[in-house]
Amino acid sequence: MIMAIAYFIPNGPKNLAILFPGIDFNNVDRYYLEVLDSVGAVVATTVINHIAGCDDDDYKYRIHFLNSAGAIDAINFKLLKQEHETKSEAYEKPLNYPLDRPAHGLGRTNVRSNDTFMLCNVDYTENDKEWLDELLDSPAAWIEWKGSQGQDDSYVPVIIVDKTFDKVTEADRFNYQVTIEIKLSHEKFTIRN
Repeated sequence: MIMAIAYFIPNGPKNLAILFPGIDFNNVDRYYLEVLDSVGAVVATTVINHIAGCDDDDYKYRIHFLNSAGAIDAINFKLLKQEHETKSEAYEKPLNYPLDRPAHGLGRTNVRSNDTFMLCNVDYTENDKEWLDELLDSPAAWIEWKGSQGQDDSYVPVIIVDKTFDKVTEADRFNYQVTIEIKLSHEKFTIRN
């Protein structure tokens, strides 16, 4: 029995920029790596990495996800829409006599909220359908967060919202637009009353 071997090669632009400081990855469209042994024979080859999916940093979101091989992949998306959703429970306080006008009679409690992002990518083709399905089926995903106020760059956990995706359509068969919705994994909670 022959077992497949998976090599985890950290081949993202940030990892490679340290090894190849002379390459400006902002000017690279796609690339792949070959790992050679001591005599120059190819031991492993990465997939073709596309650096695509929105040039405007204000609207670019990079999603990292757990693929079917148990490794982390990433894909860039363009922000189409961001919504803020708030949920709460209502309560009613009994009226006092005499009426205290500034006091609430109806109110909200257990207020929590979350942001939903609708993201789109049109940079992949029919050959990438199975890989894109791995993104949609992934149980774990993160969004890149650029550090601020002296904090390092990091990853924020997100949930890919369940929905149905067109796999093949009669019209525009070779235009693979991937539109996903994500929510932050942690809801925001306000002051509890």
